[in-house]
Amino acid sequence: MQKEIISNRQFMALFAVVSFATTILYVPQVVTSMVDRDGWFLILISGIFGTINMMLFVILEKLYPGKNLLQVNRLVLGRFVGGIVNFAFIFYFIDLCTWTMREFADFFLITIEPTTPISVYLIVAIVLSAHIVFHGVEVLARVNEVAFFLIFFAYLLLCLLLVNQYHLEYLRPVLENGVWKPFTYWEMPTSFFGDAFVVCMFFNYVRKTKHTPMYVLAGMLLSTILLCTVVFVSIMTLGAKTSSMFTYPTLTLIRNINIAKLLDRIDIFVVTIWMLGAFIKFSSYFMASVYGLSEVLRIKKRGWIILPVALCMLVHAKFKVSSLVQLVNVYNDAPWYFQTFQLYLPSAVLVVAILVRKLGGKPL
Repeated sequence: MQKEIISNRQFMALFAVVSFATTILYVPQVVTSMVDRDGWFLILISGIFGTINMMLFVILEKLYPGKNLLQVNRLVLGRFVGGIVNFAFIFYFIDLCTWTMREFADFFLITIEPTTPISVYLIVAIVLSAHIVFHGVEVLARVNEVAFFLIFFAYLLLCLLLVNQYHLEYLRPVLENGVWKPFTYWEMPTSFFGDAFVVCMFFNYVRKTKHTPMYVLAGMLLSTILLCTVVFVSIMTLGAKTSSMFTYPTLTLIRNINIAKLLDRIDIFVVTIWMLGAFIKFSSYFMASVYGLSEVLRIKKRGWIILPVALCMLVHAKFKVSSLVQLVNVYNDAPWYFQTFQLYLPSAVLVVAILVRKLGGKPL
């Protein structure tokens, strides 16, 4: 079977979309509730930390070219310890996939059709995602190229359409609580960018060149610019206090657009684009889960495990929490959970890998 290949450009787009796909609707609420009108600065800080985080995976790939994250863990930590760590990563991928699917379903329940059972939305999401996982990472990357263009430029256009409602005074005083206060809240927003580390599971499918690390950085930069712009617009239009009270401030911004009473109610268009981004994100986690399990269990035909994983995700997504509020609270109160898999474990693997190479020893 011919090996799947994706380009650097597709890899960059996948990094970017996974970073901002779902968070763009509620990120203004998260950051303004933490640091008020300085939320944009918190996004910049988080983007820097997120970039440093991603470079860990780039360095690991340089040390072990052609290997994905789980393969590197096995080589560095050995069969036993590496196997335990890999199963933990697979659980994390499944958990984050079900979280994104639950966000997807709860969004529809809250904003569009509250009478439809949540199981219907989850089944639709899982069936569509399973289809793209079956066809592989090349198909995911091609669909994402379209999604990236639509999402990025649609949100920037919407920000421009709100220019007549901007109030620059809502941004002042800038950094009124000092430069260092936003740094104390770095963990939770940084996890938004850290979500993109799942794309490192597909590193071994990238047609790599000497410019590949720059494409990774470009993906993180584009995500930071877009999220920072949306936070700026939310604060200038709604104000920091109001932004912190809405569940989906970005959707509220979109509903405020009204040009000469001819262009209004375009929120359906944006919801459709958001659905596409959410689909790309949970499909990436779904694919990483399937690829990871096939790697750990040595299963050559990945199609055999798509259905069991899909059923597991359906049950997990439906019964993990009773409401969106509870879901958000669970993850907001435990940023260490994200950092463990996005930062701490990869950092430990990198340190061990460097020591093993320096000392010429064997894996654990």
